[in-house]
Amino acid sequence: MDTLVGNNQLFSGILVSNVDRSKEPYIATARFELDGSGSSRLFLYEGDNRGENVVDFDLCNTQIHKVSSSMFLLNEASEQRRDETKKPFARAVTIGFQTSDELDSFHKAFNYWNSKAVGFSTSGSMENATISAPKSKFDDKIEPSSAKMYFHYYGQLLHQQNMLQDYVRTGTYYAAVMENHVDFHGRVVVDVGAGSGILSLFAAQAGARHVYAVEASEMADYAQKLVDGNPSLQQRITIVKGKVEDIVLPEKADILISEPMGMYGVIVCFL
Repeated sequence: MDTLVGNNQLFSGILVSNVDRSKEPYIATARFELDGSGSSRLFLYEGDNRGENVVDFDLCNTQIHKVSSSMFLLNEASEQRRDETKKPFARAVTIGFQTSDELDSFHKAFNYWNSKAVGFSTSGSMENATISAPKSKFDDKIEPSSAKMYFHYYGQLLHQQNMLQDYVRTGTYYAAVMENHVDFHGRVVVDVGAGSGILSLFAAQAGARHVYAVEASEMADYAQKLVDGNPSLQQRITIVKGKVEDIVLPEKADILISEPMGMYGVIVCFL
């Protein structure tokens, strides 16, 4: 449930889990606020908002990804830490909600508080300032019409089904991963253009510590259902909906896997 308290906004009773599993999942209270420099911050307090154990996210450096109907992945990456080490860092947590309405409210709050920090100035008003989102690296390289056609095609379940039912093809991928399971064991794997997520499942079965399945089309929603249907692997696969050029993952990858052939080896020529 969210509550407005002065210049803060609170969300209580959320479930927080560290992606790196450095700590057991815990119930927390989330608080959005502006700090003295005008930066928007998200504080996660263990228990209520007076708890001592707190995680602090700078929203300007934080991405939010919906990984299920009741869960977000929060990922902060920065070129410089806010502590004495002054080294680049990245971290991520998942936050779970009891209802989809609570999840939607949190998402709106995240966007609202992030926008409050943009254009902040201590020296004067920014009333006439215009704010524009940075252009994606993907958009610099690819024609929008080609990208739209490509993602629409691969976002249809029928075409993914046709590829999965090519048993020689799918079996070859499975054999390639499982016969090299030593290379996957304990590693962080990124599945680029994951589609249905089948290669991500293979990588997890081969012993990967964690797999990030990156998919920009609507197929990401089906991939999430596939992961949810495999409880033994569910905690080791994270579906990230977005273009690989635009996302920042919470940890460095040891292995990249991808399916470069497309449908009969020709559809990828759209791009």
